[in-house]
Amino acid sequence: MIGRLAWRNLGRNRRRTLLTVAAVFFATFLMVLMRGLQLGTYDFFIRQSTRLSTGYLQVQHADYLDRQSLRQSFWLTDSLFARIRTTRGVTGAAPRLETGGLISNRTTSYGVRLLGIDPSYEPAVTDFPSRIVAGRMPETNDPLEIVAGYRLLENLDASVGDTLVLLAEAYPGFLTSRFAVVVGALRIGHEVHDRSLVLLPLAALQDLLETGNRVTAVAVAVQRNADVPLVRDQLQAWLNRPLVVRTWEDLMPELRQAIELDNISGLLFLFMLLILVAFGVLNTVLMSVLERSREFGMLLALGMPNARLLRVVLVEAVLMVLIGLVLGSAAGFAVNAYLIRHPITLGGELAQLYEYYGFLPILTSSVAPEIFLRTVLRVLAIAGIAIAYPLWHVLRLEPLKGIRYT
Repeated sequence: MIGRLAWRNLGRNRRRTLLTVAAVFFATFLMVLMRGLQLGTYDFFIRQSTRLSTGYLQVQHADYLDRQSLRQSFWLTDSLFARIRTTRGVTGAAPRLETGGLISNRTTSYGVRLLGIDPSYEPAVTDFPSRIVAGRMPETNDPLEIVAGYRLLENLDASVGDTLVLLAEAYPGFLTSRFAVVVGALRIGHEVHDRSLVLLPLAALQDLLETGNRVTAVAVAVQRNADVPLVRDQLQAWLNRPLVVRTWEDLMPELRQAIELDNISGLLFLFMLLILVAFGVLNTVLMSVLERSREFGMLLALGMPNARLLRVVLVEAVLMVLIGLVLGSAAGFAVNAYLIRHPITLGGELAQLYEYYGFLPILTSSVAPEIFLRTVLRVLAIAGIAIAYPLWHVLRLEPLKGIRYT
């Protein structure tokens, strides 16, 4: 009875009802669309950044993050590596040995980051093979083959096929050097990596630095970013000190901070949309109540309790909000699903800026359930606050005052 009466009341002033539903619809649509774009692009950037170098997680010595030297490396046994790879949620793992060094031709030397990788495991964690712009990935230790950033090769006036000299400090503490043949040029898209990164086989770097089977990290890949906390906890539960698990947030704090800053600006925009929804609902419900004060007064005089009138007004407001929520969420889902299949490709200076920092100039979206759930809860909460005063007015209305209201 109350629902039928409330529905009929909404049709008494269709223009005002439609305006309120439209306000809720557009606010919900924009919130779902914006949060979908934000969260989808965040996941895309995180996946892209982790695939460029670090992986989603890394198993390291507890002191390695603060003091990145060979002294903070650890011995990687076959059983330890096998257990990391078979941990639930892990889709790939690759051992790494990293150190600083020098690379030189006959006239010029540059400081570089020497990264030893295992070609059989690395493709499951990073996209190094797909970043080769000339030549191929290193394969042999004798002669020593390396892949260098294309900017580094330009600075050295070298190319694929040239022989360069690597110089580094070995694990025992003395300097060691070796000739290396350039078999590939690498383009990461990040200026720092392209000017300093040198890839070589893990076994070759271990032999050069005399580390034995020691590594500085085991990079770990997972299916999606949401799996990172679960996999981290599972790995950390059985790892013994001094080994710890670092997430991409620990390894790339600048990316985490950039996402947090952008997320705050997005939340401020959501807050402004919610304020608009609140005033739209408040205006509609309050005007509806004030216009019908004489009608309400007569109903109260005939014996209808205030509580029943309150329920009628409440159902009217809930119906308008729910209609706008459902339509807005459906429209937002459709657009977000389209953007997932057809991402937005940026151009011009903005695309160049993205590429400078190592990101593809692409904006994608997400249809994660949490986007819709949080949007619905936020709109319902702000609408509940907005209709509090009109409901209080109905609850306090007296028959005589209502009949005399003009």
